[in-house]
Amino acid sequence: MTQRKLEQAGRSTGRYEAGRSGDLPLRERRGALLVAAGVLASVFAAGCFDGGAADQSDVDVTPEKRSGIPSGHVRGHGTGGSGGTTTTSTSTSTSTSTSTSTSTSTTTTTTTGTTSSGTGSGGSAGVCDPAALSLIEGNAIYAEPALPALPAAGGTLFDPTFGTEILRVTDSGDGSNCSVAYSYWPSFNVDGTRLQATCSSGAKLFDLDPVNLVLGASQPLFAAAPPGGGMPSAEDAIWSGVDPNVIYAHEGLRIWAYNVVTHAWTLVKSFAGVLPPGYLWQMSRSMDDNVFAFTVEDTSWAFVGYAAWQRDTDTMLIHESSSLDEVQIDKSGNFLTVQTGLQGAGTVQVRVADLVHGTMVDLTDNGPDYAPAHGDSGVGIMVGNDNWLNRVTYRSLATPHDVQTLLSYGNDWSQAMHTSLLADGDTHAYVSLYGSHSTGLFHNEIIAVATDGSGSVYRLAHHRSVMNSYEDAPRANVSRDGCRIAFTSNWGGSGRRDVFVLQLR
Repeated sequence: MTQRKLEQAGRSTGRYEAGRSGDLPLRERRGALLVAAGVLASVFAAGCFDGGAADQSDVDVTPEKRSGIPSGHVRGHGTGGSGGTTTTSTSTSTSTSTSTSTSTSTTTTTTTGTTSSGTGSGGSAGVCDPAALSLIEGNAIYAEPALPALPAAGGTLFDPTFGTEILRVTDSGDGSNCSVAYSYWPSFNVDGTRLQATCSSGAKLFDLDPVNLVLGASQPLFAAAPPGGGMPSAEDAIWSGVDPNVIYAHEGLRIWAYNVVTHAWTLVKSFAGVLPPGYLWQMSRSMDDNVFAFTVEDTSWAFVGYAAWQRDTDTMLIHESSSLDEVQIDKSGNFLTVQTGLQGAGTVQVRVADLVHGTMVDLTDNGPDYAPAHGDSGVGIMVGNDNWLNRVTYRSLATPHDVQTLLSYGNDWSQAMHTSLLADGDTHAYVSLYGSHSTGLFHNEIIAVATDGSGSVYRLAHHRSVMNSYEDAPRANVSRDGCRIAFTSNWGGSGRRDVFVLQLR
């Protein structure tokens, strides 16, 4: 049973625990199959994959996004739907509050929404700038040493090569397997005091002392389902960019804000009547919690399109009906990247929508664009992997045809990668590489790559996960202050996966 079916049934488990590559996005299925077949190097070396032309039908872009557009204006789709906390009107939403006891009360609250500005404005590093820390830098090759013994959950160890401290977050007491969701979905809340993880026993929330790297109490991520719905997906539940107590999640066609302290659900938006019957999936949000983007699925969980919605004006910024892999809004909320799921020479792999000016730019998988894969978006930028020239690339989303090289892997095609740009400032991309465990440059490491074009690379840790399936990929993601990185590891192929936190000091 897939996570989508579990969501409909009102249950909550990790989607990755389904253990079926067919449940993964197209680009992740490819990686899973390559690892399983042991042909990662040879296929990447060929430099091409089959694919067709991108479907560009039924595109609706609202260009007036931050240009004095009247509240509620939706081009071609109507405002429809219930909920929708806005800064220009008062909305009524239903919240469920659950105390620490077993009693549950349901209340109806009327709120006037106010959206705060986030701090992800680019240009300056977070609190922990790799360039200012005592980290190993450079391109020396470091073989993985003997596997260190693991402490129980809550214990720490030090990476024997790079000297960084690693906290074990989960163990057998949390279930047979635990993992982080993905490199662009934040495991940490905005101030680093809480951490979420998906375990076979259910989605979990952990308290964390971020300064001393001390693990606190744990509890289910969601105490109960929202009013009138099933348990939301935990995989793409996203911490608020401004409130350390709030996490956003969706079920059906509704987006909810959940307060992890009060256990209250507040309806952010229902897209019933705006979108066809079905589900939201692979949600992302701008740093100020004002723009949300997601793929749209029909009632059979087949991808049928995508959309981006602006909260303060209750405006559908873009809605396209097409097949695709996934979409992601950048930190500013001004750009949407669309992964088409198509690959091959001359094929459009990525589309970039400028939501301010109402334009769409197509990027080809091969040259001249070398569309980014396994990437992440910062404030108006994207960093990702080039599957043709085997490198990490950087581009401005305002001029996405212009691509720069941040790091080249040369002729070593044995490693795949995930990228995280969740730290404030976008000065470094945090990359987790995985694949062959032969000795080689950056093999099975978590690294920080400077985005200024200097070529600086900081070596953070060996993640020690042996790739038997895609679920073993570390999918490392960085905290907002850049001081901690959460990742998944089976620790030398131990037979279970756990969540770890790497501390940068």
